[in-house]
Amino acid sequence: MFKPKTYSIKEVLDNTFVSPILDFYSSKDEKFIVEDLSKLTNKKVLLTLDNKSATYTTSILLKEYDIEKPLYRLSFGWLPFKEILPILENVLGWIKENASVNYFTLLRTSLTYNERNLQTLEHISNMNIGKMILKIDEEWIWKRFPEMKTSPFALSVKKLAPTNSWLNVSDILININETFELPNADYYGINFQNQPRSIIEFNYIGGEKYPEKIKEIKEVLEYYAIITYQNLNEKTYTSEQLNELRRITSNYRKLQKCYYNYNYFLKEYKDIKVYVDLNRGEQIMKSYWTKLRDPLLKLIIETGFEKGRFNLDTDSGYYQLKEVELDNVRINNFEIIDSKISGIIENCHLWKTKVNSSRVIGSTFIQNNKINESFLTNTRIDRENKLNKSYIVNNGEIINCKINESIIRNAGIGKNAKIDESTTIVNKEQRMPEIPKDKGINIEEIRDYRWLKSLDGEKEDKGFANEYKDINYD
Repeated sequence: MFKPKTYSIKEVLDNTFVSPILDFYSSKDEKFIVEDLSKLTNKKVLLTLDNKSATYTTSILLKEYDIEKPLYRLSFGWLPFKEILPILENVLGWIKENASVNYFTLLRTSLTYNERNLQTLEHISNMNIGKMILKIDEEWIWKRFPEMKTSPFALSVKKLAPTNSWLNVSDILININETFELPNADYYGINFQNQPRSIIEFNYIGGEKYPEKIKEIKEVLEYYAIITYQNLNEKTYTSEQLNELRRITSNYRKLQKCYYNYNYFLKEYKDIKVYVDLNRGEQIMKSYWTKLRDPLLKLIIETGFEKGRFNLDTDSGYYQLKEVELDNVRINNFEIIDSKISGIIENCHLWKTKVNSSRVIGSTFIQNNKINESFLTNTRIDRENKLNKSYIVNNGEIINCKINESIIRNAGIGKNAKIDESTTIVNKEQRMPEIPKDKGINIEEIRDYRWLKSLDGEKEDKGFANEYKDINYD
C-alpha cells in the first residue's frame, strides 16, 4: 500500500501556490493605482475593464465601473506561498491609506500544490469533498473575521441536506458525498467549482476592517494550506470528522420520523403551520404529505426554519412561505410574503419582505419589499419596492422602483423608477416606453396570488375543492 511521505509545515508551505483576489474602492487616479501596486508587488499590473480578463498567470486590476470612487478587483497570478505574504502586507497597507472596503469586498484565495514535489494520497482534483467539509473549522476562522459568519459571499459549507430520500442515520457515515447535496457555488466559504482542475478557493476573509488584520490573514492562509494538505493525506475519516458529522446531523433522527409520519411532525414542529391550498384538515394533509415533506424538511435542515407558514398551491405548483425569519441561509424556488430574509435567495417571488445583506439571483420582487445592502443579479424589481445601498448586475432585467445609494449595471430602467443622486447607473439603458392603452400585454402564465391576502389564519378543511379561490377580496 502506498504511504505518502511526511512533510514539515515549512515543506508543505514551500510547495503551496496561491492566487489571491482583493476588492477595494478608490478615488485615486487609475494610472497612479497601477503604478503604486506595481511597485509594491514588484509585478506588472495590467488595468482592464473586461471582467473576463481574470488569469492565473498575470496580475490584473479590474475596474468594475467608472465613477468618482469605483470598485476595483486586484487578481494575482499563481505565486509561491512564501512570496505572497509580504506582497499582501504591502497591498493591504496601501488599501488602508488609499482605498476602502465594505460588506461587498473580501479577500478570495485560490490554492494549489506542486504535486511533483508534494506526495499525497489524493490530489485536489480527486479529493474527498465531504471530508474537507467536515474538517474545516469555520468557527476558528470566524473568531478572526466575525463579519464573514453572516456574509452572503461565504455561506457555511456545513448545512447539508439529503440528496433524494431520508436514509437510515447509520447509512450517513458510509458515503457523505452521495448521501448529501454538497455545496458547489462561488458564494460558499469554500468554492469547489475548480476542484477538477486541482484548484480550491476559500472566501472566509473579509469585513470592513480586514486590511488591518495582517496577523489574522497570515494565520488563516496557513490554515487553508495545512488542512487541505492533511485532508489529501487522510484515507479514512478521523474521529474528529465523524464527531463533526454527528453534530451536523444531530436532528436527522427526528426529521426522519417526520418524513414518514405527519402526526409526528405536528408534535415536533408546533410553530410551523402547513397548508395545501390554505387548508389544514387532517385528511388533506396526510394525502399530500409525500409532496410536502421533501421541500419542507429540506428547508428545515438548510435554514433552521422552525416558525412560520408553509403552503402548497396545487394550481401553480409553487411552495409558499409567510411570516418567516431566516438569517444567513440559502433558499430557492419559493414564494415569500411578510418575512425577513438574509443570505442567498434564488428563483424566488417576494412580497412585503425585508431582505438584508443578501445575494439575490434570478428572482422577482413584486410589491412592498425593502432590500438593503444586497447584491442582485438577473432580478426584476417592480413598483412599490425600495432598494438601498445595493449593487445590481441585471443583464436587461427591469428595475422599476425607488433606488437609493446603489450601483446599477446593465439594467432596464422602468418608467416608474425613482433613482436618487447617490445612485450610479453603468451602461444606462433607455427607460421603458409606455405601453399604448389600446394594446394588451402578453402574459406567459396566469398566476393567482390571492392566497397572499388570505393566509391569515386556519381554515376549515373542505377537501380538494380549493374553495379559497372563489373568495372575492375586492
